[in-house]
Amino acid sequence: VFYDPPPILTHRERQVLALMLDGLSRDVIASVLKISPETVKIHTLKLLAKSGAVNLRDGVRQMTAY
Repeated sequence: VFYDPPPILTHRERQVLALMLDGLSRDVIASVLKISPETVKIHTLKLLAKSGAVNLRDGVRQMTAY
């Protein structure tokens, strides 16, 4: 049970998260969104920071719990 409000994500962060949940790699996400893989990495790091997670798996799990 979560008592904290869910983190506020930007539109692009939500897009990256959705594609990550589909199991796509950073390079494929970059291609789909027409951005660089480095930009995908930055969005991923921001998602981790907003979720308070220490690794990608935990971050995605926490984000999907909301």
